[in-house]
Amino acid sequence: MQTPIDFSPVVQAKIPAAHFARLCGVNRVSAFKWLRGTQPKGLYRERVTQRLKLVARALERGTLPLPPTLRTRQFEALVQALKS
Repeated sequence: MQTPIDFSPVVQAKIPAAHFARLCGVNRVSAFKWLRGTQPKGLYRERVTQRLKLVARALERGTLPLPPTLRTRQFEALVQALKS
C-alpha cells in the first residue's frame, strides 16, 4: 500500500480546488476529491506529487499563499512561473 499524499500545502497556500486542478492538468472533480481525502491513482499520483512539491517550494519562497482577489489570468501566470 502506498503512503497517502499530504495535500496540506494546497490548503496552506489557499489554492482553490479548481486552480489546483488546472495546475495538475485534471478536471475539478478530481481535485475536489483529492482535497477531501481520495488519493490519486496511476500516473496522476506522480504528477500531483510533483505539483505539491512546487507548491511547497513557493510557500517557502513566499510566493504563496495566494491573495484572495487573484484572478484566473494571474493564476495562470503563477502556474507557468512554478513550472519553470
